[in-house]
Amino acid sequence: MAPLLTIKRETDLVALAAFILAFGAVTYQVTAYFRGANVKLFGPEQILIHGDKYPDGETYVRFAARMSYLNSGDIGYNAVVGHELLQVQIDKGFYRQTWQYFIHSNSPDGQTLSLGGQVEAVPTPINGGDAKTHETYFAPWPIDCKSTVGSDCRPGANFLPWNTFLNSIKSGTFSNLSSLPTFSEARLKWLLARSM
Repeated sequence: MAPLLTIKRETDLVALAAFILAFGAVTYQVTAYFRGANVKLFGPEQILIHGDKYPDGETYVRFAARMSYLNSGDIGYNAVVGHELLQVQIDKGFYRQTWQYFIHSNSPDGQTLSLGGQVEAVPTPINGGDAKTHETYFAPWPIDCKSTVGSDCRPGANFLPWNTFLNSIKSGTFSNLSSLPTFSEARLKWLLARSM
């Protein structure tokens, strides 16, 4: 009896190549889907430290830093930077600042710092395969003591007085600047010592 189905053993190279290409494309797309957006923050090379006088008459420390982001995800895998936070440690105290403005700082005469072009800091989209850079002006933010358990909550604990900051540099208790992952602490101390 003759077999019902016979398969010819001829190799169709074009069909094999098409199959391999299709399989590779599907594998790439599935891998990209599971990887999604991949945003990386590059630490700033320069941080501006500024004393800003507040309505209570006290001068508080504020920071500005150029924040650069890269989304190495494929096109179509977009991301949004929804918040930027900076934290400074002095001795055992932590001072947190949150983004307030995007700015363009410059020094037209080489002596005076100008913080111009202030626009409100808002969530920033970063398309897949794209990069964005902006300079952020940070501000201390009051602590919400209503949601904090315990009686030792101080609403103004994130406000670092300018004189306290300068004294901490002179005494060597300035120890950590975080949320800026690749910035060298030693380089920051050198920049601060040079600016005094």
